[in-house]
Amino acid sequence: MLPQPPLWLILIAFVCALGPLVFFHELGHYLVGRLFRIPAETFSIGFGHELLGWTDRQGTRWKVAWLPLGGYVKFVGDMTPASNPADLEQIPPELRDKAFRLRPVWQRFLVVLAGPLANFLIAIAIFTAFFATIGMPSTSNAVVQVQQGSAAAAAGIRPGDRIVSVGGRETTTFEDISNIVLIRPGQKTVLAVDRHGSMLQIPITIRSAELRDRFGQKYQVGRLGILGGEQAYTKVAAWRLVPAATLYTLKITRSMMDGLWQGKASVFLHGGSHSTPPAQCARARLGLPRRPGHHSGTRRFHDNQRSRFARLMGPASTLDWIGRLGQGH
Repeated sequence: MLPQPPLWLILIAFVCALGPLVFFHELGHYLVGRLFRIPAETFSIGFGHELLGWTDRQGTRWKVAWLPLGGYVKFVGDMTPASNPADLEQIPPELRDKAFRLRPVWQRFLVVLAGPLANFLIAIAIFTAFFATIGMPSTSNAVVQVQQGSAAAAAGIRPGDRIVSVGGRETTTFEDISNIVLIRPGQKTVLAVDRHGSMLQIPITIRSAELRDRFGQKYQVGRLGILGGEQAYTKVAAWRLVPAATLYTLKITRSMMDGLWQGKASVFLHGGSHSTPPAQCARARLGLPRRPGHHSGTRRFHDNQRSRFARLMGPASTLDWIGRLGQGH
């Protein structure tokens, strides 16, 4: 295993990963704005003092700023990067009819939506490429081992059982089981179990475990106490690549939103129960631990959920939604 990378390398990797995400997120806003003939004054990657930039034929200033923690597109009529509206008197008369804040609500909505949608498309493209080259990852929902004294042991779960749903949520893979259990510590639920062809409904109380992240912050996670098998990679037919990548992206998004709805956002900020294969590859290259097999409510907590959220929503999306949808005529 490689040694832990130095802080400067982590920071460089962070900037290199965040930059393209911000660019495509803001490019979505920009392109849809151009579609509706809304002039853009500034397209910025980063905040603060400009490091380099140029002005195109449409008068848009493209620049890279020194603080690479987000980005923004400043349309005509915006006062700040957060899209707080400027007074109409401050807008040149020849541009007032093109100002963002004076456009119909449906156009503003589509401009705002284009940023997060661009990140979804990038995520789908990444997964499509990964599935085409490596294969689609999956782990059987069959239980390989039950830990003594665990919630699963108390409920009567046995090795060889296939957990087909948790609380009514379908679990076709072991990752599905982990995602559902992880954010429900202490909750009572029902497992639908396929035991040698017979379907059983088994009540269970998910155990709660307290973990501590590298900064000393505590958070609760759910555990069943079962072990799954090795992750496998299945080749995907060419015509199924994009649909499979889309469903995989939506599944990750649903898992994340479910965690936020359950009030377990800290779990997603500190790491989920399993990594996506691209994240696992990155961790392996950086010398971070990776164990074979899977554990529902496992000891393996990774930081990949944070990157998933950035990949899917983009770092500037919240700022845009709050700032732009609040504008009126």
